[in-house]
Amino acid sequence: MILADAQDHLADRSVGLIRVSVSGKDETADLVGSGTFIKVDNVFGILTADHVVTALPPAGELGLLINWRPDSRLQRLV
Repeated sequence: MILADAQDHLADRSVGLIRVSVSGKDETADLVGSGTFIKVDNVFGILTADHVVTALPPAGELGLLINWRPDSRLQRLV
C-alpha cells in the first residue's frame, strides 16, 4: 500500500522531457531527462537538473511524458 501510494504521488508530480527531432516526414523522440512540477508563489514550472536543460533543444518542439502509471495511455504532447 505504501509503495502504491508513493508511485501515485510521483506519477502526479513528475514529467519526462522529450527532445523531438524532425527529418523530412520522420519524427524521432529521445528522452533527455525528467522533472518535477513545482509552484513558487503564482508561477508554475518544471524543476530539473542542469544537464537535462542543456540537452533540451534551444528551439522547436519539446515533448512531455506525463502520467507514468502502467495502465495509462501514452499520447503525443508537444
